[in-house]
Amino acid sequence: MLNAGLLAWFLLSLVGFGETYVWPTQAVSAITHLWLLSVPLTLGLLVMATLAWWNRYWGLVGRVHYTLVALAGVLFVLILGNWNLIWP
Repeated sequence: MLNAGLLAWFLLSLVGFGETYVWPTQAVSAITHLWLLSVPLTLGLLVMATLAWWNRYWGLVGRVHYTLVALAGVLFVLILGNWNLIWP
C-alpha cells in the first residue's frame, strides 16, 4: 500500500509540471525519501514469505499469493532503483 500510495502521489505531483523532475519540488523530494522505506519493508516481505513456506502458514493458495506480492515488491524496488528514484 505504501508503494502504491507514493506512486500515485508522485504521478499526481508530476501532472502538468514537466520541469518538476528536472528541478524536484519538495513533494517529489519527500516521495523519494519515503521510497527508501520500501527497501527494508520489501526485505521483510521476503522474510515473511519464506517463513510462511517454512512453517506452512495458510493454505497453498495463500502462500503463493503472499509470495507473488513479495516478488512484486522486489520488482518495484528494482524499478525504482533503475529510475534512480530510490536514492535521493
